[in-house]
Amino acid sequence: MRYLIAVIAASLLFGFLVPRGVLLIVTGRQQQPQVVVAGSEARDGEAVQNAVGAGTLHEDPRRRALRQAVLNAANRVEASPCDTRQRRVLSDVFDAYRRQIAATADDRVETLTLQDGRVIDVSHHFDEPVDDATRYALTTPCAN
Repeated sequence: MRYLIAVIAASLLFGFLVPRGVLLIVTGRQQQPQVVVAGSEARDGEAVQNAVGAGTLHEDPRRRALRQAVLNAANRVEASPCDTRQRRVLSDVFDAYRRQIAATADDRVETLTLQDGRVIDVSHHFDEPVDDATRYALTTPCAN
């Protein structure tokens, strides 16, 4: 029984040490653990809000025009939720907006440079109100 326990212990020790040794031989150094900074998203959000307050956060003019068109259409649907023509206009404008966002997704046109030198994309800051207004307008029931 002692031999069986010794074999199991040796197998576990061997299985634990060999992969690390092979990794050390292949890479030539030990891997450093990835450091994840807790709360960085919250700090980035604060930086975006500070930039908004300071007036240093700028929208892309083409995206701004499309966002404004979507917001206007959403307001018209909210004002008359039974008007199917207005709902269709909102749907068409929102589709055009999403196509533009998808086509320019790789172009980082709405960015903010933080104090630590990182550049973050702030498009979501401008997109959230549009998405919320559209969702609310399209889910507003018709009272007829």
